[in-house]
Amino acid sequence: MKTIALAVLLATTFAVAQEKPIVYRLEYTITEMDGAKKLSSRSYTLQVEDHHKGTMRVGTRVAVPSGSFATGTADSNIQYEYRDVGVNLDVTLSTIDSTSLRLETTVDINSLVTPDSSTSATSRRPPATRQCRDQVTTVIPLDKPVTLTTQDDPSYNTSMQVQVTAHIVK
Repeated sequence: MKTIALAVLLATTFAVAQEKPIVYRLEYTITEMDGAKKLSSRSYTLQVEDHHKGTMRVGTRVAVPSGSFATGTADSNIQYEYRDVGVNLDVTLSTIDSTSLRLETTVDINSLVTPDSSTSATSRRPPATRQCRDQVTTVIPLDKPVTLTTQDDPSYNTSMQVQVTAHIVK
């Protein structure tokens, strides 16, 4: 009896191991526009297995002065905190049928905006952080570009558009 149970277990394990997971290539394009004029366009590609999460981080850690302290000498030491600037992309996908996917996407775009160089040294302001963050759950078709979000930035009179295209990796 134990031999039969072991044989069934081995056969089931072998059958499951033979099934290949479905992997998708997700191509994200982030476009910044000033009216009808394209300011920039960046592409990011991830390969994600069905029912799994993909994560991408692209950017730089930037030191920003956050304070200072005296050391007993004439010089003071400046303290810094670090900010991540760049693009963070998180996606979880699941197959709905042979032609469509359910995507949960979070796009976080951060950049430092340096103050106007014409200001005097005594009135210098620290850099500001510009952020564009979208969190979207949607159903998309395979092999067709879909615009996930478009948002206007009222501070700079620009807009940011996030588009995705999904393909099965063969």
